[in-house]
Amino acid sequence: MFSITANVALTIQSFSLHLYNVTTYDGIEIYQMTGSPIGRETTASAWKKVGAASNVKGLGNGLLTPLPSGTLFSPIEVSQGETVSFYIASTTKGQQLVTQPGTSVGAVYASNTDLSILQHSANTNKFSYSWTPYKWNGAVVYTTS
Repeated sequence: MFSITANVALTIQSFSLHLYNVTTYDGIEIYQMTGSPIGRETTASAWKKVGAASNVKGLGNGLLTPLPSGTLFSPIEVSQGETVSFYIASTTKGQQLVTQPGTSVGAVYASNTDLSILQHSANTNKFSYSWTPYKWNGAVVYTTS
């Protein structure tokens, strides 16, 4: 789970994920909400499912796995100064995304002139138990306006 704050208007096209295992993940689900997820990490009704991928072939620890071309995900427009949050989960039992321990919830851990990525929490089960803070360890694929 992570937030993106746009420094310029941009369009999020897709994500590349850091998948721990070299195996086929049955499913990946992508949820989105406007603003920060703080306090809503475990509230499913606060999130909208915006994408899904099946049969994702994980490249393993240390490598980013691009979502396949058949992924159901429409580009998301983000205005300058807007924050959006994403919750990306594996539906394959025992197959997890790689995260890193962070320092504080909402801390910026990756940024450039176009966007900043803020850390939030990592969840063991979708909208269930969470612990904080953790960094999402993937890549955002985007274009600028």
